[in-house]
Amino acid sequence: MKELTMHYGGLSASPGEKTQGFVSLGPSTEKIPATLINGTSEGKTILISSGIHGSEYPGILTAMELAKELTPEMIRGQLILLHPVNTAAFYRRLDYINPIVGANLNRLYPGSPDGSLAEQVAWYMGEEYHKRVDFVIDLHGGDLHEDLPPYVYAPGFGAPEVLQASMEAALLVNAEYLVKSTSTTGFYNSCAISGTPAILIERGSRGLWCKKKVDIYKADVCNLLVHLGLLEGSV
Repeated sequence: MKELTMHYGGLSASPGEKTQGFVSLGPSTEKIPATLINGTSEGKTILISSGIHGSEYPGILTAMELAKELTPEMIRGQLILLHPVNTAAFYRRLDYINPIVGANLNRLYPGSPDGSLAEQVAWYMGEEYHKRVDFVIDLHGGDLHEDLPPYVYAPGFGAPEVLQASMEAALLVNAEYLVKSTSTTGFYNSCAISGTPAILIERGSRGLWCKKKVDIYKADVCNLLVHLGLLEGSV
């Protein structure tokens, strides 16, 4: 049976409560901003992660704005938002690499509890977050050197029901391109392989953002939350 009070990274939220603060990245000295929203009725637990790459701003701002705008009264279930994960790179305007752990975290999942500091952080993220939730939406956007169109990744490895749930969500994203991944690395792939449906959305490029892109991004995420049963409305 699902625990009624949310406990993630050192933060807690009781039913009907929204908690904002900073959570641990396991063995790293970093503290990253997070929001827990515990709805007033039962439902799925969803994780929205953003800024695994610290200069992918549209996804980060999408998570930050939704963390402000969504309330427990709107939510059926539980919602976790990380905004951003790679805070160290965000503050330094760096692409890809987390300067504290010295690596691109998105290439190290599922990590290892006995590996390098970066591998330990990746392992902790899995144990503390994606293995404990029902679905993961990972928000990205073209990094400083990337000029990308909007697109969505769906995992290619995992149990059939996990891949189907991931693909059903990916097909709802307002983007022209969908890529079925052939990789086993990356946060969303690691989620699927370990049993949690997940997708990765890319919207934005070259470290730039504009309100229109963020509004489209927010509409995408909210549509997915309707699909997953956390928000009222029509898909």
